[in-house]
Amino acid sequence: MVGSRDGPPAPATAPTMMGRPPSSAIPVVGTMSKSSAKSFGPTVSTAYLPLFRQPTPSSPTLLLLLLLLIASPPSAPFPGMVSFRPPSAGERFGRKLQGRTEASRTFLGRRRRCEMLPHAMSASPPDGREGGDFDDGGDLGDSSGGDESSSLDEKSFFAALNARRTELRSQADEVRGRWVGAKCHSSVKFTLDDWIRRLDCRRWPLAALGSARGSVHVVDLSRGEIIASADAVHAAMGGNPNANTMLFGEFDGGGTLAVAMRGDSVVSAGREGGARAWRLDIEEGSLVDAGLLAGMGSAVVTALRIDEEGRLWVATYDGAFRGTVWRYDLFEETPLSEQKPLKVEFGSGLLSMALSDEIGLVVVGTAAGAVELVSMEDCTAVGTWDVYNGPATHVRSVEIFHAGILDEVESKNTQWCAVCGGGDGTVHMRWLNTEGGQIVQSIPFNEKKNATQLPPHSGMVVSLTGCRGAGAGILVSGAQDGTLRIWDFADDPLGEGEEFSSELDAGAVDDNEVQPLVLYQLVGYKVWLGSVCVDEEGLRLVSDGADNTVVVHDFSD
Repeated sequence: MVGSRDGPPAPATAPTMMGRPPSSAIPVVGTMSKSSAKSFGPTVSTAYLPLFRQPTPSSPTLLLLLLLLIASPPSAPFPGMVSFRPPSAGERFGRKLQGRTEASRTFLGRRRRCEMLPHAMSASPPDGREGGDFDDGGDLGDSSGGDESSSLDEKSFFAALNARRTELRSQADEVRGRWVGAKCHSSVKFTLDDWIRRLDCRRWPLAALGSARGSVHVVDLSRGEIIASADAVHAAMGGNPNANTMLFGEFDGGGTLAVAMRGDSVVSAGREGGARAWRLDIEEGSLVDAGLLAGMGSAVVTALRIDEEGRLWVATYDGAFRGTVWRYDLFEETPLSEQKPLKVEFGSGLLSMALSDEIGLVVVGTAAGAVELVSMEDCTAVGTWDVYNGPATHVRSVEIFHAGILDEVESKNTQWCAVCGGGDGTVHMRWLNTEGGQIVQSIPFNEKKNATQLPPHSGMVVSLTGCRGAGAGILVSGAQDGTLRIWDFADDPLGEGEEFSSELDAGAVDDNEVQPLVLYQLVGYKVWLGSVCVDEEGLRLVSDGADNTVVVHDFSD
């Protein structure tokens, strides 16, 4: 193996402001001191309200109940865990106020859709109009309108809701300002007696880790403690040589290939092929083996994702000329080892995967240098983007996220894009075509806007992650050059974004097209960097790449 395994450096907290430098002069955040690296500062979370898609008749009682929910969000069985429970009447009414009137799916067993989104930040008025504050005299379904008491309750409710909405917008602006200004507290939150190769951290503070010895751990990053472990359950070395070369290049440190976690469900994959599911038992402090996934045999699993409805998506490298996207259901009564998953095959091995519940789309990167789009509804291919012509390089990382206009209440011009990172360090983006909040499957790419090449890294781009929640519009790329680069995909206030377009795109920039900016980069990582995550609140950037530690850049305060 090439490279050094010296002590785990971590990025620092003191940034240098950047402006708009050329790619050769991207500002960096230096290395922090040991005392700073070991600090465990407090974090601040934004209040959240569970929102569900099932509408229900309104009443003054439900209005008051919703106010109580706004003031005091429901608790989960463990910090950062999802509570899969039926929605209450107040929660269903909250979804109605959001303008989300489409029917929800029918779930079996303990499946429940449980979105934890910032309440009222992306809400539409109850009468379906675009933008603006809620009307305190609007129609509330089956309300008679003749009851003076009900009218007063409704006015009080909307006044409180608008006030809360304004407060949350202000908080989101503050968080975004910290992302843009590199104002974060950076520290090592967890140290393991093994090299950390993969991690997944969506709901703070819980994270799933995969190690070089093939072990799987669930840890509480706020306390720096292991909650549960399954030791040496995957092969530490070996596997498919071609897949390993494309995944790691010259820097293969061994160990787990992929991990994913949502709620009490954990899934992991190793070099022996296939993937194994686990159930986290908090009380016992253990990972309960839920069995191997059916059907895939010894196919090399390169990426794992769990969507909001409890469906597990798996990308596999079946060979140089075949790759597969698989869809399982974690909450079906049928065991995973006996399920018959939906799947779609491609003519090249798959190396990376990302998904968006919001627009119902999965994206995968192939060994042949293409990005493939898959519908989440029926697991069918809906589009192809040939990023690299010929065998020039492979798509090592992909992401799909919401960019452009940050507040969808204020404008209908919301934009989604697909971004990919190559084995040669290049980064490309392409805008998607959405309508009514879903991908247009017949024309998935926005043909009016050209694909764009962004400033490259000097090493393989191994991870891409977009911010959601308060950090919307921010993208983070991680590469084997030892850096995490922070991009701003939101509206370009300076109107200079075309500076970073490729030469082919120069002069063809739409006046309304958002052009990404490189803000700064975080340094001090090793070539072993494998995973970069931003939690669902958009407040914390979590990564491995510092040997046996988990590094967190906290933008919450």
